[in-house]
Amino acid sequence: MLEHLPPVDKAPILEKLATLGMRRFRNEYAIETPVDPETGIVDHESLMELMKQEVDPSYKWQAPFFDEHHLHWYAHRYESSFHTNPELAAEFRDMPVNKIWAPRQFHNFIHAVTTPPEVPSGEMMRMAVKDFRRKSYIYRISNNALTITERLNRVQRFENKGDVMYIDPQTRMVTRNIEALDQWREEFIHYIEVSHRRGLIDLSRLSMVDLKDVDAIADMLPEIIHLMDEGIVRRKGRAAIGIDVPYERVA
Repeated sequence: MLEHLPPVDKAPILEKLATLGMRRFRNEYAIETPVDPETGIVDHESLMELMKQEVDPSYKWQAPFFDEHHLHWYAHRYESSFHTNPELAAEFRDMPVNKIWAPRQFHNFIHAVTTPPEVPSGEMMRMAVKDFRRKSYIYRISNNALTITERLNRVQRFENKGDVMYIDPQTRMVTRNIEALDQWREEFIHYIEVSHRRGLIDLSRLSMVDLKDVDAIADMLPEIIHLMDEGIVRRKGRAAIGIDVPYERVA
C-alpha cells in the first residue's frame, strides 16, 4: 500500500494508512481537500500548503516522471450521466487551471491522504468554463495584436524596379500590403476595447486610463496578455499549474 509513496519517517501520516487500510484511513484521518467556499472549486495553493505540512521539508520527492494531477477527481464523477451536462463537467475538470504538474510521487501522495472534493454545482462549473474560454480567447486576440505590432515595428521597406515590399528581418516574412497588417492590428485592438467596455475583461488592474485611445491599448498589450495568462495558466510549456517542491529524478 505504501509503495511509490514517501517513507513513513518522512511522512508520519502514512503510518496510520499502513495500519488502518485505505477505507478506514479515509474515514478517520484523510485530509479534506480545500475548496473555495463560494464556488466549490479546489484551492490548489491551500492544498499544496497542507501537503507540505505532512512531509519533512528536507524530503525530495521521487520523480521517475512528472505528470498531471486533476484537482477534481475521480474522473468518472465528471464523465458519467449523473450530470445533466457531462461534456461540460468533463471540460471543467480538464481545464489547465484545475490541474497541477508534479512529480509522480507527489501525485500519489495527494490521492493517498486527501479526500476527493465534491463536484461543484453545474452552474459553478458552467461559469468557470465560460470565464476560462473568455480569457483564452482574449489572450489569443491580444497576442495576435502584439505580434503584428512588433512586426510592424521591425519591417524594412525595399523597392525593386518599382515593386515595393516589406520584409520582417526576424521571421523573413514578406508583405506588400503593410496597410492590411495595420488594419488587422487595429481590429484586434478594437475587439479588446469592446470586450473591456462590455465587462468581459477587467483591465482596471493595469491602468486608470480611459481606454478610448487605441494607442493606450496597444501600449498595454504585454500587460493584458500577462493578466489573461494568469487565468489560463501557461507555464513550463505545459497547460498545467507548476508546483514548487524539491524533487530528484530516479530511474
